[in-house]
Amino acid sequence: MATNTFERSPQRRLTRGKTSHSAREETVRIKDDRPLRSKSYRRLCAEYVQAYLSKKGYRSERMKPGWFDSPSTKEFFSICEFLLERIDSNLLVPAPHKTSTPEDLISIVRTKLLYPYDVPKSALASVGAITTWPALLGLLSWLVEEADETDRMKERVNSISDATRAREKALGTAYTAWVQAGQAQTLEETAMLDKIEGLIRA
Repeated sequence: MATNTFERSPQRRLTRGKTSHSAREETVRIKDDRPLRSKSYRRLCAEYVQAYLSKKGYRSERMKPGWFDSPSTKEFFSICEFLLERIDSNLLVPAPHKTSTPEDLISIVRTKLLYPYDVPKSALASVGAITTWPALLGLLSWLVEEADETDRMKERVNSISDATRAREKALGTAYTAWVQAGQAQTLEETAMLDKIEGLIRA
């Protein structure tokens, strides 16, 4: 499996939260200078996307070698949904009694994730066409980049949390021993003991 050797996107999104109207209007689309017309580059993008999907448990009968040469519209948007869910599960909360459309998904990518490149609406009608697929494959690889970055950030946060919990439990154990030795003199100290014991049991 090839490694991801292509360059990272030049413009990163500023927020995953709610984007104001003015922020959407000020989003600047830049020229996509990635060599997406190069077959070898597209192959790297495809391998990058497929490797991530396989690692994260995306399952589809069509996900096999060669799929990225002739993608279906349905599968493309299924992958988009999967990646958006991994980036931020709140992105795909639909309005009551409303089903998300392909246009909705692209709108999320453009306005909430601030995808820096243009995605013509006409591309959504013919995902696998040679004139539109390179740009859409580039969009998928960008989403994978975002999802992978999110995964790494969560791992860092969890690592910090684990270390903090370990220190708290060590402190709690020492404090419990101190109180049980008859050193608790106040109701406040006893209450703190209860809190720490609750933390240890959590």
